[in-house]
Amino acid sequence: MLGFILMFIGPLVGLIPILWLFVLSKKKENSASSKKLFKYAAIICLLLLGSSGVILGVSYEQKIAARNASIRQQKQEKKQQENDPSVLDSKAQIKKVNKGIAISLKDDQNHLNGDSNPNSPYAFSNKVKSIQYLGNKKIVVQVTSDFLSLNDEQKKAVIDSSQDCAFTGIIYGASHLTSSTDAKKGLYSTIKFGNTTLGHSDSTNFKNYEWSNA
Repeated sequence: MLGFILMFIGPLVGLIPILWLFVLSKKKENSASSKKLFKYAAIICLLLLGSSGVILGVSYEQKIAARNASIRQQKQEKKQQENDPSVLDSKAQIKKVNKGIAISLKDDQNHLNGDSNPNSPYAFSNKVKSIQYLGNKKIVVQVTSDFLSLNDEQKKAVIDSSQDCAFTGIIYGASHLTSSTDAKKGLYSTIKFGNTTLGHSDSTNFKNYEWSNA
């Protein structure tokens, strides 16, 4: 800022006496003192111009250096955050949560083998292909073709159990970032069969679902 001020004020301060002395020298062309004053004023103006340019250059370099340092710091902080499993919804944490969900779902599916009881707590698992945690308390539930023939009440039971399964993974990956209140509220769920979206949680109640008619 100082460099810009000097850049404009410096020449102005120097030009005023030069113009005045120039006019004066025209009136007194033979005056040696006027010519000398004119020369001194010109030197002062050049010095002011030079100093303003130096200050402006230094100020610009400092500004660029500060901006580059800020960008480097932001990149470093972002990289640290992405690789820190203790940071909410960092890439490392989401990866760990999804690993826990996959283990939990596979365990439920293994318990279901040979169990034909439709009321088994593991009955949902043969209608769910995968559960993916996206971060920000959101999941995507990929269902099997068996899910398509269920009525709305049965679909709700499957997705409610999928949310419980997902919470097991969240506890595995980030137990300090969840609570019983979160479990009660649930996870915002998007239900898909392949690339087709079958439904999703209501925005005000994650355990109520809106189903597509398609």
